[in-house]
Amino acid sequence: MQSALDASHKENESIQNDLDCSYEENERMQKSMNQMIPLANKLNAQKALLDEGAEAKDSDTTQSLKIRVKELKNELEQVTQDSSFKDGLIFCLRSRVSNLEDELNQIASHQASHNSKKGSAEIDSDLSSNDYKHDEVVEKEVIVIL
Repeated sequence: MQSALDASHKENESIQNDLDCSYEENERMQKSMNQMIPLANKLNAQKALLDEGAEAKDSDTTQSLKIRVKELKNELEQVTQDSSFKDGLIFCLRSRVSNLEDELNQIASHQASHNSKKGSAEIDSDLSSNDYKHDEVVEKEVIVIL
């Protein structure tokens, strides 16, 4: 019976020893956890700050890109308007030049038939004078339109 008690006592001592070791291990783990919690909180706070900074940077970049896109759209619209205006002006000027050439040809024809008694040298002189006047009229028309 004594040997059974001795065996039981040794078993209890072994279990108590295991419990003591477990308790010590538990305390070490608790201390580690207590040290890790503030570090984890600091890391989370830093991560939040970094995320906010990244969001702010992304927001700034996005805002900057939106402004640039708007500027480019405005520039494109202006170029398109200028181009349309210039195309219209060129068409208008060509039309006016054509009309003036027709008028000049009519005047030259009228003068040729009216002055049929004049010599060919005089007619050529009148036509070159009309060419000079035509150029002057076209130039004035371009200035007026612009």
